[in-house]
Amino acid sequence: MERVLDGLKVIDMGHVVAGPSAASLLADWGADVTKVEPLSGEWMRHYRGHLEADPVMEMEGGQVNWLVELLNRGKKGLAVDLRKEQGRAVLHRLVEGADIFLSNYEASTLDKLGLDYDTLSAINPRLIYALLTGFGAMGPDKDERGYDQLLWGRAGLSQAITEPGANLVVMRPAMLDRITGDHLVMGVLGAILERGRSGLGQKLDVSLFHSALWTLGLDIEPALMGLEGHRFDRTDSNNPLANVYRTRDDRWMMLSMLESDKDWPGLCAAIERQDLEQDLRFSSAKGRDKNSLELIAILDEVFATRDLTDWLPRLRENGCIYSSVQTYEEAITDPQVLANDFFYESPHPVAGTLNYVATPVTFSRTRAAVSAPAPAIGEHTEEVLLGAGFSPDDIDALRANDVVV
Repeated sequence: MERVLDGLKVIDMGHVVAGPSAASLLADWGADVTKVEPLSGEWMRHYRGHLEADPVMEMEGGQVNWLVELLNRGKKGLAVDLRKEQGRAVLHRLVEGADIFLSNYEASTLDKLGLDYDTLSAINPRLIYALLTGFGAMGPDKDERGYDQLLWGRAGLSQAITEPGANLVVMRPAMLDRITGDHLVMGVLGAILERGRSGLGQKLDVSLFHSALWTLGLDIEPALMGLEGHRFDRTDSNNPLANVYRTRDDRWMMLSMLESDKDWPGLCAAIERQDLEQDLRFSSAKGRDKNSLELIAILDEVFATRDLTDWLPRLRENGCIYSSVQTYEEAITDPQVLANDFFYESPHPVAGTLNYVATPVTFSRTRAAVSAPAPAIGEHTEEVLLGAGFSPDDIDALRANDVVV
């Protein structure tokens, strides 16, 4: 099956989430991705959960690590000791035929290993060198380690979404990692297009911190203009039609009617309170802003009279913009999700089949797909090295010296 990045060769020296996430997207789109990791495997293979479910699942055929699968499906596995000169020589040989070198190790670590941009671009001037860091390539924190939850806090999001007086909201893990990985892919694709004109590769830098600020642009831009940001407080919204409400069965609904004058009559009909439509306190956006506390209290009382499943069809029938607030288990069985094939089902040697979250772009002709499960440590070492021109004797010698497995 033809895919959009067929023929592109990627060296994925990523670990944890952000770097491997970017490379997994490239693999789904058809790139030939080789995951390079230490002889014992990268750190994420040994991770046992923080705020998410334990990644290791016991199944009838053995263990499956869903986190490793999510981040490394479709890749080839090469295990090599880059602390040894022979190991670095192996990677330099791979770079000769590669299009992309991708990593989220600290720049200082890559420098020590002889995997810096200057060294690798001298080997292959067409190489696109994609580096993902926590805090950016310059500045006092450029070599600091950082995980995405820290950067959401530093960029301002955690503070902004914590209601006054409540405990600080700690963001769910790896969301920013995956956003930043997508940004890295965007940069790589742009560099590939430019290379078609110039014939040259280049280095690109992406960081969690910068991606967080970009993602929060609707909050950061006003701050750049000298305007004070607003913290989330559902009881003090300037538009009660863009708020959250609790139903009788202790579920939540989200309303998102930003053109509130247009949507106000429909909401009044949905909640069977047409008397509110022409109420001078609430009949205009300005009035609803001025009297928001009073209107929110009224809507709280109304929505508490019925269960969530009673409200949803009423809101739909009256053209409201709304959603139920779902659990993850509800989200994965949402009819809209299933109708749009937001998941891949792919064969797996242990599980039989596994469902994977699909990359969020659907191509009409060259569909993305999971071509293979995540590799075991060093599963494709021989295949990768033979493809790079090493002889069987060379590979045996590397194994004998504990350079590869």
